[in-house]
Amino acid sequence: MGLGGERTVVDYTFSIEFPPPQPCADEENQEIIRVSEPGPGTVTLDQSARCLLKGASDDDALASCVKSAVVAETGLSDGCADCYASAAVCSHNRCAEACSEGAKACSDCLESSGCRNELFLCAGVGDPSPCLWARCVVPDPPVCVGDTAVRFAPFGVCIADLTDGHCEFPVASEIQCTPENPCVAGSCKQQPDEYAFEPDVAYVASQTPAPQDCCFDFNLDGQEDNSLATLEASWQDLVGESLLSQLDPILASGELSVLLELRGLDEVGAQSALRLNIFMGRRLAGAEDGRPGAGAFEVTSAGFDAMNGAPLVSLDATLEGSHLVAGPGADVLHLRVDAELVEVPTGTGFAITRGSLSGLVPLADVAAAMNESLASCDCFGLASDEPAISRSSSFFLCNSKIAQSHTCRAGVDEEACVRLATSGFAGCFEFGMTPDQDIDGNRDLDAVSFAYDITALPATIVGIY
Repeated sequence: MGLGGERTVVDYTFSIEFPPPQPCADEENQEIIRVSEPGPGTVTLDQSARCLLKGASDDDALASCVKSAVVAETGLSDGCADCYASAAVCSHNRCAEACSEGAKACSDCLESSGCRNELFLCAGVGDPSPCLWARCVVPDPPVCVGDTAVRFAPFGVCIADLTDGHCEFPVASEIQCTPENPCVAGSCKQQPDEYAFEPDVAYVASQTPAPQDCCFDFNLDGQEDNSLATLEASWQDLVGESLLSQLDPILASGELSVLLELRGLDEVGAQSALRLNIFMGRRLAGAEDGRPGAGAFEVTSAGFDAMNGAPLVSLDATLEGSHLVAGPGADVLHLRVDAELVEVPTGTGFAITRGSLSGLVPLADVAAAMNESLASCDCFGLASDEPAISRSSSFFLCNSKIAQSHTCRAGVDEEACVRLATSGFAGCFEFGMTPDQDIDGNRDLDAVSFAYDITALPATIVGIY
């Protein structure tokens, strides 16, 4: 009411601003951006260069050319590809000179010029730092550059483009091969029976699971990684059996030994450019533990690459005083050795008084070991080709039939079968979160870290079988 009794009307106008559309934020596009190889950021920059060579004369022509190529090669939606095409134009207009100088200069320019940020604002992609999750500790495998065998260092640096991060590893060594021994798969080809073993060899005399806080920080998060220790404890509590014996049945049975061959060692002291080769072998009759150099072994031919005859597990190593550090390697387990060496009086072989052997086991192998441990559980009612444990992303899942089975009986079926059947899905969840490593860099945890405490005694490798 006004003072004179008149009604006062106030007119308010409200406006609601909706956020701009985010054409890449849907699940399908996000999956392509996250896991495709090469990723759309890499494809965009590569195709931009090709479009310019084809004669894309202005911004519209460049954007149209890049968009068509990105959609065809990656499967991104048209709307999402528009954002990448605009990023290509931005890169060309603001960073052409920098990108001609190399990946690092190009990456820095994409950041400082705002091209990368504009792409994320357009696309609605949630991670403006492609290298944020990169852990460049799994080196590239050896390669041949002409007749030169090139090996890469175990630690690299992440270089970002638009939405993708790439690990670049510095060259560790270059060896010129000969016509008689050409370069094949990153090594100078030779026959395994032509391989000359070094006298500096040790065999692993003791190997015990290391505690969880040992022994190497594979993912560079500030904590040493040994997730298998937790998984082993959970598995033993759940089924009453050791998972390690399934993951490493040969070592657990004592049939074969781990042999460490150190190449390039003159004497225990400060040295670099060493190599540590790891073989599996068998002891010859009559060789006793503890006698320097008297442990005589043959190694299996399976330890050599079938293509080039080089040792399959070969780690770059450094020695500072008596402290040896080797790896991680490009082998399937990405092995690493950290040990204190002792020279032996005879000068034959070396010993390790205290050391660790660590690495990564792919989740598929862990799931296979679990299934091997449960292979005799007929009471689950599973078909012969139906696994008890399967892997889904970063989890291990129990087959639903296990929780539904009521035929596993104590005193009749094996204890492991009864325990898992009675725990059902709760048991599976108990060990479901133990994967802790991302081997392929796609941000899915696909491996389990492991570590052993080891000691080693001097040995001699006398041949191959």
